[in-house]
Amino acid sequence: MEKIDVQINKTISPIIYLILKRESKFNTNLNNSLTETMYEEVELEQFVVSSKSVKDKYFMLQNNDIVEVTKIIKYFNGQIKIEAIKFNYSPMFDYPFTSDTTKIFYIKEIIPKVQPILNNLNSLKHKCFVTPIGNCKYIAIALLHSS
Repeated sequence: MEKIDVQINKTISPIIYLILKRESKFNTNLNNSLTETMYEEVELEQFVVSSKSVKDKYFMLQNNDIVEVTKIIKYFNGQIKIEAIKFNYSPMFDYPFTSDTTKIFYIKEIIPKVQPILNNLNSLKHKCFVTPIGNCKYIAIALLHSS
């Protein structure tokens, strides 16, 4: 009987679950370069990110900024980024504890005259539910189970 020496590689890279959906046609107003491809949606392991669907376009980032996704961009080198607009927000309540704990905020307005920001997909922390409560005022609730 012959002995076979089997070695198992102990370092296993995590499988990245990512599906890009609904490629957008090239548009010189939206695309900054011929080397970018725009998509309407990307499906991640934790959640779906969309530039079109209201239920899938609001997120809290790792740095706790609240953003609205406006573009999903795949670059020629394979890197995927999201372009987003950052919101000004404030805690909804301070008593008996601050709403930072429960991640519920008032959004007053989009930060004026600021360029959209580019972020990596791994900068997304929580999906947010955003709903209007008045004239140019919204409530953002981070869906904590989405982290």
